[in-house]
Amino acid sequence: MSDLINNKDNMDLDNEITPTQNDTDNDYMIALLAQKEELELSGFNMRPQYIDAFERQYREYQENNSNFENNNSSSDVNKETENDEAIARQLQENFIREQKYYNFLQGNRNVSYPGNFEANIPKTNITEYHNAELQRQFNEKYVKEKLSYEYFKNKLYSKDALPLRKLISAFYKDFEQKSKHFSPQEQSQYLRDNLTKICNKLIEHPLWVDNEKEEKENAIIHMEKIVTKKLYNITFAPSEDLAKDALLSNKIFKHSWVEPKHFDFSDFDFKILDKAGNELEKMNLYKCYFDKINCIVNCINYIKDAYIQNISNEKDFTNDTLLTLLILIILKTNPKKLISNVNYIDRYINRNFLNIGIYSFSLQTIEGAITFIEKNLSQESLNISPEDYDALVY
Repeated sequence: MSDLINNKDNMDLDNEITPTQNDTDNDYMIALLAQKEELELSGFNMRPQYIDAFERQYREYQENNSNFENNNSSSDVNKETENDEAIARQLQENFIREQKYYNFLQGNRNVSYPGNFEANIPKTNITEYHNAELQRQFNEKYVKEKLSYEYFKNKLYSKDALPLRKLISAFYKDFEQKSKHFSPQEQSQYLRDNLTKICNKLIEHPLWVDNEKEEKENAIIHMEKIVTKKLYNITFAPSEDLAKDALLSNKIFKHSWVEPKHFDFSDFDFKILDKAGNELEKMNLYKCYFDKINCIVNCINYIKDAYIQNISNEKDFTNDTLLTLLILIILKTNPKKLISNVNYIDRYINRNFLNIGIYSFSLQTIEGAITFIEKNLSQESLNISPEDYDALVY
């Protein structure tokens, strides 16, 4: 890419470059699964033997293509294009064959493969249908690529975006100097104010100004991720949050014996909530508020699914039930730096995201669970006698 800056103008805006993902190798099997699902919705089950043969052909294609690439000096871009074209051709042939067979059976899934059914197939416009389907899939892939981080990064590091990169680099230096004298609240306000200015400059830039609304919104997310990750070591877990984490963790440790029965639940295997607990732990793997709050959203979704599948039905799943189960999960998993993570989200999240119900609800729910543990978790709030409680806590 000749536009990319690989010289002294290339500034390190994001020190964690995400490696490019080449999805080409997966396209063939993804298409197979989509084809299988489409036929099943039409009332036809694709035979396991056919799926195995289809997959085996793909593996052979992969191996042959790999050998070709090793002996070919053409560019990666050309090879990627050849892969896509070959996959499309082979997919089309297999799809048309399977669709012809389905037309011949006329939806009767109990009929076995005839020895030669080609002559009896009614004439249908299968090729035109499938060409339209391939075009739809291509358009979806194109849109997905335009929303990817790699696509955004390539535009940001182009020559045309140099003034924008200089603005961001200048803000980094300014923030590092001024934030030394800021409280966490002042830090967050200063960062959010400047992020708003940077993102406004971004979507007004010629590279983005004429883009569709979805791409602009996605560009803002990528930009906020870049900036917040760069300043993460300065903004995450100030000393006052770490002190609260220590107090919370100690109280959780003293109540690690709490079971569902102490919250008036019928006894159940707590392993059904393991995935929900893992999501809270995963927050420490991310450096952007967007990824962290998605962990909370996933946690809540896992709780709901586990409850409906293993404990009771959806009608019984109330907000109080969710809050109680979330408290129980926190007591059982004791996730590290929970308060630091939740406070980080609350301070630095783009407030537009909190207009989306699930994000606002998830943040309020986990804040409610933390407050309960900090202030209300005691013998009186649990189904346990004072004597048993004292014996277990002290």
